[in-house]
Amino acid sequence: MAKVSVPRILVVLFLPADAQKWLTHSEDELVLRKCAYWQSLRRAPATGNSSGVTVYLPKVQRFTPEALTEIASRLSRCDYPCYPSAV
Repeated sequence: MAKVSVPRILVVLFLPADAQKWLTHSEDELVLRKCAYWQSLRRAPATGNSSGVTVYLPKVQRFTPEALTEIASRLSRCDYPCYPSAV
């Protein structure tokens, strides 16, 4: 397993199939449609697959402003989130 000094957090944004619905904006708001989820890659199992890897994104780990604040707060305390099977 490679040792890294920076925590790795994967964020995946799911977008609507219709590209015209991805993003709308005005003077009052910027709206990005659908949802993003995050997953820590810390202690994720190694893989020999070089073309693709399945990563599970728990629906409870939505990437919201509150989640980003919590992740940053945890990292500031050296409380690193880990990949679920490594806990």
